[in-house]
Amino acid sequence: MFRRWTIPVLVALVALIAFSPALDHQFLNWDDDKNIVANPYIRGFGGENWRWMFTSVHLGHYHPLTWVSYALDYTVWGLEPRGFHLTNLLLHAANAVLVFWVAMRLLGGRLWGAALAALVFAVHPLRVESVAWVSERRDVLSGCFYLLAVLAYLRAVQEGPRRPWLLASLAAFAAALLSKVIVVSLPVVLVALDFYPLRRRAWREKIPYVALAGAGALAALALQPAGVGGFAGHVAAKAGLRLGLSLYGLAFYLWKT
Repeated sequence: MFRRWTIPVLVALVALIAFSPALDHQFLNWDDDKNIVANPYIRGFGGENWRWMFTSVHLGHYHPLTWVSYALDYTVWGLEPRGFHLTNLLLHAANAVLVFWVAMRLLGGRLWGAALAALVFAVHPLRVESVAWVSERRDVLSGCFYLLAVLAYLRAVQEGPRRPWLLASLAAFAAALLSKVIVVSLPVVLVALDFYPLRRRAWREKIPYVALAGAGALAALALQPAGVGGFAGHVAAKAGLRLGLSLYGLAFYLWKT
């Protein structure tokens, strides 16, 4: 039991130490300037701020909870870059711990296998862009809710009571969608986990996840201004090109991992 709770703490510390140099970074003149430095809508929580955060697509993205997190940072730190970087860093450390607990369930409680998986995630160079670039807050924030959704789902399936944990999983998935729409892949991931290692079939359980994913994608598309790229541009692209880009992305990240 001591090791079971000590290892997640160590994993979090490793993640914090590995990425701590980011605390000395500044904002970049590459999206940070438009998303944060020159964005009046993250400066507080007035009515107009809330309306903009939940109804606007900025630089091709719809992620209201990410804007809320920036507004919280601004409330505490003003425009001090260190505070924004600290939030990214803490979210990454939390994600590394969540990877440990997810891996524990997927690996049948094998402590050192889960620890290795979490440590690789914590220090892998693929995490650098998401952690060290303030504008990629959407990655670490949506990743946190995504992992929580998976963890709650596994808890529902493996231990129960099923309904409360499935509702918690759906709530986390909704928050993930509001942080970055790309997490629409979750229903497919859950089906894959049902196949292995869970070895079960539960198609009806996935209907609410598919409905949430569709609603999130449609909301992002509907709010996209006419003529703007991003999500709408991908929808308008040829099916073959979209498929090719998806396969390339999968191959690229597997290779880099």
